[in-house]
Amino acid sequence: YEPQAIEAIKSRLMLEAVIKAEKIEATEDEIVEKVKEMAKNYGKEAINVDPLLIDLVNKGVELTKLTKGIFNITMGQTISLWSDAFNNIDNSLTADDPNHEEIGKSLTSIINYEEIDNYIKIDQKNSTIKIENKDDSLMPVLLNFGGISKGFALDQVNDLFLNNQPGIISAGSSSISLKGTFPLSNRKYYLINIREPSFYKSSQQEVFLQLALEKYTNISNSGDYEKFFFTKDTNTLRSHIINASTGFSDNYHRTAIVFSDTYSYVLDVLSTTLMNLETIDEIKEMVKRFEDFYKTSIAYCIIDDFENGFKLSVNEKFNECIVENKISSIIKDIQVIKN
Repeated sequence: YEPQAIEAIKSRLMLEAVIKAEKIEATEDEIVEKVKEMAKNYGKEAINVDPLLIDLVNKGVELTKLTKGIFNITMGQTISLWSDAFNNIDNSLTADDPNHEEIGKSLTSIINYEEIDNYIKIDQKNSTIKIENKDDSLMPVLLNFGGISKGFALDQVNDLFLNNQPGIISAGSSSISLKGTFPLSNRKYYLINIREPSFYKSSQQEVFLQLALEKYTNISNSGDYEKFFFTKDTNTLRSHIINASTGFSDNYHRTAIVFSDTYSYVLDVLSTTLMNLETIDEIKEMVKRFEDFYKTSIAYCIIDDFENGFKLSVNEKFNECIVENKISSIIKDIQVIKN
């Protein structure tokens, strides 16, 4: 193509991306309204929804089953309680827990992953969703798309740029997509900096960790520092990553990072799920489940506190991409996990 033609194509792609992003934003507004409508019609009648929402719910159900309920799209009642708490954080980053009895009640509304198909009825042909009544004595089921919606939106925009110009598409630092190969002849890698998992602004001037990634890749990062507070009474850390079994954040790890050529929404759910798995064996098993299901290879890194610094547990694929001279001095240990 002539340079003018290339610029015209790029401009057209950007316009299409903006239009698509605006459509997604409008759909997100509709999702909020439709979730409210489903709550009002809980156990009664099916609700007409946008096909994009049908797709999102289908993917959410699929991943709820794949993670065996560690990620669960039906924990909206529990998330709603924590949202209120996070909205009342004071200047010292402290807040009160939601009422623990209310948290217990909210857990009764969460559908077991083995039964989710019995309660969430999706009619693809007529573009409707109905949530069946679990039990009149329990809180109604409320859907929540935290952990999947950002990656899902990123994938929608991504579709416009496949097989086109290289570049980076970011949905915030937690979800990033690298397109094609790095465009400059003097370097063939995208260099991606990983931030220190600090609750406060880091005093470190050095890079915490840097990755060199050569080709089309999606990256997802979940960390307890992204949204958190400390309880006023016991100074206990609460993060936004809530365990669907207990109704509280587990605080097993500081950060989970994954990258692969699979979909962003898949990786967002996986990184969130890994934060709720305590042992490396559990993490290896879950990553293997995702790799087998989505026919892909996934690199992962778990960051934990260690000796006044941090310890990284990484698989071989992740370790291969670490830039050796860009490892912070506060990283005290790197354990490479064999496949």
